Amino acid sequence: MLIEPLAHDDVPESLRRYGSIATSTNMVIHGLGRCPEVLAAWLELYDRLIRRDGALRAEDKELIRRQIASLYECGLCQSFVNTTAADQGFDDDKAACVLEPDERYSERERAMLAFTRKVFTGPDSVDATAFADVRRHFGEAEITEMGFVAAMLTGWGRLTFGFDVVNDAESHLYEIA
Repeated sequence: MLIEPLAHDDVPESLRRYGSIATSTNMVIHGLGRCPEVLAAWLELYDRLIRRDGALRAEDKELIRRQIASLYECGLCQSFVNTTAADQGFDDDKAACVLEPDERYSERERAMLAFTRKVFTGPDSVDATAFADVRRHFGEAEITEMGFVAAMLTGWGRLTFGFDVVNDAESHLYEIA
């Protein structure tokens, strides 16, 4: 890590409850836990925005999450599945081609992934044509949430890779009582 990770005993109690979310959360807690209130707020927002149904189903959000994890080439992020999305039918077979969606994806899903890839790429990529394409399948609330999901995951990837907290994940695991 490029930032000094917290030792196990130094992890604030307020963050320990998040360690059971996923393996990746443990390294985030150790790497970014020096601002516990900010990190706890971020993890709560992540849970509400990414892991639960909203304007978009959790399964759609999981496709976006896996797409962005694949764009970052984050094996750790690609190694787990949101349980809500799995209950809705998301599977690893479908995720395997998330960067080049094939017939396993509906036209709606392909439009969503094309749009969120443009959000990931940068603001110059999201233009009137991108909105017109995605509007054929989604309403304004869904498109807005799609943008929030893609922006949050893109920013998260930039932070965690920039601070290099992803590569040391296994060395900072701990059990939560």
